[in-house]
Amino acid sequence: MTNEPSVAMTEEADRAARFPRRTNRRLETRARIVEAASKLFRGVGYEQATMAAIAEAADIHVTTLFTHFKTKAELVATLGDAAIAQLATHIEEARGKAPFLVFFRAVVIGAAKAFQHDDGPNIAMGHELRRDPQLAFGWMDYERRQVEMLAAYIAADYGLDPASDQRPMLVASLLMTSTTLAHDRWLESKRTLDLVEETLKALDIAQVMAESVLGTSPA
Repeated sequence: MTNEPSVAMTEEADRAARFPRRTNRRLETRARIVEAASKLFRGVGYEQATMAAIAEAADIHVTTLFTHFKTKAELVATLGDAAIAQLATHIEEARGKAPFLVFFRAVVIGAAKAFQHDDGPNIAMGHELRRDPQLAFGWMDYERRQVEMLAAYIAADYGLDPASDQRPMLVASLLMTSTTLAHDRWLESKRTLDLVEETLKALDIAQVMAESVLGTSPA
């Protein structure tokens, strides 16, 4: 494979250099679309948020929307990228300052508390996307990227080489699965269970297993 930029990327860079105002408008429109889609997904759920409704919320014509995103699946992927970037920022701020298990527990419990007080349908969005044949692969890729980032944190924290040691990936997968199971259990109870309590119970079990694999003290 070559490291040279693709023809499409080169042409896009050329256009940006020649028409900076047009490029800025395009970026602003794209950001407005993503924000509108995020709010609609949170407010009415993925299925009910039509492309026409997203265009209206973004105050653009629907044909303009389709020049940026062909499908809702593309919009979901973009939102996933934003979530990954946010997680990367949190990890960057925490690494070297907070032990991984402390960091992970704080992030997960914070998310559980937010979901617990959210009455909108967005809380079931991940559950919904995992079951959608058209989106399941993209959701799996999003979860894989999360696990890889968490595994890198674990490897650095415990002085492990992820290239030859499978423990960071195994532990990251275990911890992510524990939180997913707690969330699914809460949804299946029609939210009658306490999500924070369910998450804490799952985390406590998963942490014991993680420490048995990694040891109780980071490097």
